[in-house]
Amino acid sequence: MGENKGHYSPKVATLDHFRSAIDRSAPAGMVSNLATWYFKTRFERVSVLKHMVPEAISEAAKLDMPSADAIWDLVVNEERSLGRERPPLHIQYGWDAVDGLNYLRTHRQMDTKLAARIGEAVETWVRAVYSDDLDATVSALNEVGLLLRNHTAHIVNGNRSAALKAAEQAIENLPSAPAPTP
Repeated sequence: MGENKGHYSPKVATLDHFRSAIDRSAPAGMVSNLATWYFKTRFERVSVLKHMVPEAISEAAKLDMPSADAIWDLVVNEERSLGRERPPLHIQYGWDAVDGLNYLRTHRQMDTKLAARIGEAVETWVRAVYSDDLDATVSALNEVGLLLRNHTAHIVNGNRSAALKAAEQAIENLPSAPAPTP
């Protein structure tokens, strides 16, 4: 648990530590599991996502997940990785672009209309990706790119240029080349 960077001595994580962390990850009355633990530990300290954590935990509590013991046995005792298969490049780059665009919404002087448009673009992207609809994905990527190119140049926080590059790389790595956008 933790790394020794000269400031403190890390502890060795045990199965009991893991069980306890999972048990603490959901409020009383909800079932805690690996998904509730993931959302609580991953997003609880992310200011722009913190407001979504209670709902994410509530939904995660409904999932049928393996026990802490089963996960520990696979990962620690059998030394197996439980990572998921990486999505195609256009999806990976698309997520980077959307994440960067969404972060720009946190600018303290963000115009409410632009913030709403960014939110709609993010939601459109999510729906398109999960529907496996390539045309909808391309359309969503084009909207993300348009917002990054033409509507967010005034925002100084975040990394707009990295998000814009990711959007361009997503388009370049599409399974079939789309028609250029005007």
